[in-house]
Amino acid sequence: MSELKKAISQLRETGIISLMDFKALKLADLEKLSDEIKDWCLYCNGNPEKFGKKHKEH
Repeated sequence: MSELKKAISQLRETGIISLMDFKALKLADLEKLSDEIKDWCLYCNGNPEKFGKKHKEH
């Protein structure tokens, strides 16, 4: 499983991500995750079940 998929599933399940998991991401994945988090906060009201729904790998 890619690090980005792990981070997205962890955020969906718990609503948090550890700094170690965040640090393990590549720059491109960090940008994708940042966009996911931004969209999640703006459009999904922070609902964990809706996090990462637009991500291509899910």
